[in-house]
Amino acid sequence: MSWFGRKLDSLIGAVFGGVAGAAASQFDAFVLQYLQRLGGHLDEARRHYSLVVEADRYREMAAEARTVLLADARARVDELDLAWRTVAESGLLQRPWTFAAHIDPEICARTWENFRPVLPFDATGLIYAGVGVVLGLMVYEFLKAPIGIALWRRHRRRGWAQR
Repeated sequence: MSWFGRKLDSLIGAVFGGVAGAAASQFDAFVLQYLQRLGGHLDEARRHYSLVVEADRYREMAAEARTVLLADARARVDELDLAWRTVAESGLLQRPWTFAAHIDPEICARTWENFRPVLPFDATGLIYAGVGVVLGLMVYEFLKAPIGIALWRRHRRRGWAQR
């Protein structure tokens, strides 16, 4: 590979790693904004459950209908509470996995629509950025490997033909 080719490869790798690192550094900020939204949904679900338990209009319902409504409201509170606690209490390395395991697609979509990137200078953001750079470079190397193999085979065949 020529000097220019090596420099271009280094530049593309650096850009790939930098973009991946910048994107990964935003993960914790996104999760925190997601948790804020999830907490709002949890508060609303708790309020709804309290209304079903205490409000006169629900007491006047048929017993079977009220039982189903109570069970649904309680299940929603439990589901949101479990998701919020699990993600909020997860450690640095577990957070991506717990977030993925307990994600609510609708809340996540709304969070993404309103997401505001941050400039993270805390340890968590910097660690995620570093991991993102490494993963970005690995993906770049993986993507360029077939091209390198094809060029190597072509060069090798050309070398055999010239002998």
